[in-house]
Amino acid sequence: MYDILYNPEYGQCSMRNITTNETIFTWKQNVYTYLPSYTFSTQGKKIAFWISADPIKPGLVAYGLHVIDLNLKSDTRIAYSQEKARSHSIAFSPDDSRIAYAFGDCIYMSDIP
Repeated sequence: MYDILYNPEYGQCSMRNITTNETIFTWKQNVYTYLPSYTFSTQGKKIAFWISADPIKPGLVAYGLHVIDLNLKSDTRIAYSQEKARSHSIAFSPDDSRIAYAFGDCIYMSDIP
């Protein structure tokens, strides 16, 4: 079982394994917040979720879709946009090699490196 911790004082977001209390990954950039919905891959080895960085200027927030490989403890940013988000739906392919996501008014599909 995993959870995502957000520390607004330091602008950090961390993912940890609740069972072992091990930190899997920490974003040390200026994370404004994370969106509390996340999706596990079909095989359960990856997790995807959206984070948003500090506002670039008032009213303009940058969103990034991140995929964490739980075995490698690595982060890959799949998408980045400064648009206002309307939907954050995420789905993995059955073999975990691709990801589909809805953002704004469009649906995208991308390979996961």
